[in-house]
Amino acid sequence: NWMGSQYYDPEAMYRAAMDFYARGFDKDGDYLAIGAKNCGHIGATMLLYTRNKAAGNTGEAKSLLESALASNLPQAKFELANAYDKGELGFQQDRDRAFEWYYQAAKDKVPEAMSSIAYYFVRGFNGVQDDRAAVYWYHQAAMLGHPESMTAYGWMVMNGKGAQKNIDEAKFY
Repeated sequence: NWMGSQYYDPEAMYRAAMDFYARGFDKDGDYLAIGAKNCGHIGATMLLYTRNKAAGNTGEAKSLLESALASNLPQAKFELANAYDKGELGFQQDRDRAFEWYYQAAKDKVPEAMSSIAYYFVRGFNGVQDDRAAVYWYHQAAMLGHPESMTAYGWMVMNGKGAQKNIDEAKFY
């Protein structure tokens, strides 16, 4: 992987960074991930965001997230929603804004965002407790293979919460 990274191939740099991280060479991984990001690889931007957030580098993580949002990356929308939901990265907890960003990510087919929207409807966090909406969003995420949504959708259908009771559908999920 690292051979292609010598020639400013963003995908090769990204793959090489992942390889170096997996082998425990974080400094080399960072060097290549930054190079891939500077060459426009959005995945590298999110990789660096995740690593900086985990390391507690809030300012750098927030800057990388803003960069990914400027590129309209669906996963960045989900991460911003999480930041508002949990009050991370210097954002105040704001469930209304979190819901808005979860919805934006869900429209872009991010299954974790769909599951989060469903959970908001189950709990009424967005001001509306709506089992029918929750079933819809859990089903959308379940169809994309999201394990927690499969379980939640199956349970809701098995118990007739938000949808007609359907044991066969419940067993499937």
